[in-house]
Amino acid sequence: MARYLDVCLNRIDFADPSNFDQLDALFPAMQSSPRYQAASLEEDRGSLAWGAAIAARAYLQMYRHSGNERYLRRFIGNAEQFLLGRDTEVDSTDYRGITAPAWRSGQPYTTNICAIEIDDCPARLEIRSKNAVSVEIRQHDDSFDLIFLDQSKSIMAEFSDLVLEENAERFVGRVLAERGWRQPLPAARMTGMVHNGALPPEGTFILQEQFYVSAVETGQICTALLEFCVLVHDQVELFKFQKYATRFQAAAADALRFHEPDIRPSRNGACFIIAANAPYDFESTDAPLNHGLSIARCYIQLAKLTNNTIYRNIAESLLRHFYADLEIVTTDGGEAYVWPYFTRAGINYAGYGVDDHVSEWRKFRKSNKRCEDASHAVVAIEAAVEGFKAGLVFDDIDMKRFSETFNSLMCTSDEVGATLTNFIDGSAGTGKYASVAGRWAVLAPWSHELLERASDIMNANQPAPEHATVLLSMATLATARSL
Repeated sequence: MARYLDVCLNRIDFADPSNFDQLDALFPAMQSSPRYQAASLEEDRGSLAWGAAIAARAYLQMYRHSGNERYLRRFIGNAEQFLLGRDTEVDSTDYRGITAPAWRSGQPYTTNICAIEIDDCPARLEIRSKNAVSVEIRQHDDSFDLIFLDQSKSIMAEFSDLVLEENAERFVGRVLAERGWRQPLPAARMTGMVHNGALPPEGTFILQEQFYVSAVETGQICTALLEFCVLVHDQVELFKFQKYATRFQAAAADALRFHEPDIRPSRNGACFIIAANAPYDFESTDAPLNHGLSIARCYIQLAKLTNNTIYRNIAESLLRHFYADLEIVTTDGGEAYVWPYFTRAGINYAGYGVDDHVSEWRKFRKSNKRCEDASHAVVAIEAAVEGFKAGLVFDDIDMKRFSETFNSLMCTSDEVGATLTNFIDGSAGTGKYASVAGRWAVLAPWSHELLERASDIMNANQPAPEHATVLLSMATLATARSL
């Protein structure tokens, strides 16, 4: 922690790649940092995907910048942990009892669940929530209250005068669905026949953690593995690392194959669907756009490594699905792109009703037309850049529009100086995702101004080394400057 405080006092120049090792060394000093010492320490928490894989990619960027092979060896150390952490290696299963050649997640990414037997009825009430860890039930004469509690037993949400009859106005599943997208994302369903007037028993019930193998997280990890493989493939002097590349490529292909059944044709290409009954926010519906794009990056890399047209076709379909959601916005600097978090052609963007029979858990859901945020948007930008390099979907005009999104819509100033707006259309406040600014420098070949702005934002905000995206931001800046 002392080293971290020293940096805070002295400030770090994120535009100077010689500071990268110093920044990297700070992560173990941050107690809350997902620093990924071993796969077993990060099991079930998604930290491999959102932390270790991003740190590993930073090492690859620093190799591209410096040519120093010690960064490749750092990468290999992380990647070996990825392979050791697969569910097949640690004998873990998902919510269905399936062991995947990939990496499951639990809280805070999945929903917790409990099943409550109804007295004198062949029925039970099943309740779930993304963030609550327990529910308290209080009975009245002909109804009940449901209180969702967090880890500290603080009340997250409270619902009164509920009943179990599905055709009633105060049916528990209907009332919870009315909360829409607000925390703690509660949902409920009844199984079996319930007698009129029956009530669940009073008491406090634990919501059990569920596990799910998420495509976006598989994509995060496999992107890192395959970026290394492409480096070894492209640079003859790295042939000595081929034994690692061969293993990493095979592991990535196995993990991606696990998700292929959930890639479905869409109006404009292909999208990713969250399976029915999955313990995930969007079960039975289309996943956020960034999920499919995380996978798309991997298929682009696999296509390059194998010349397999099937991989290329999957990547192109996922990219075309995203391309259809791009909206051109006129700015002072030209034209920019904005896009939503969910595809406009999907169920989540429009919402659905009871008659649509979408989900057993949520009979209806309000629409969610929010814009993409600055952090998840980087997954889309990286996929688009990889698509451009592979001659898929995107051209120079598209890349310039993405650059203009950053320069004219997202870059702004607040009390600390240069910063980013939270959403890509310039809305939702500022500063939350400033640490990701450097990763947008993958667009530097189309805008030198963007490179300078990204550096200014990193330096003005001095993001603490609490998340590996800070490392990848700095490394991406270094690579962009060396091009």
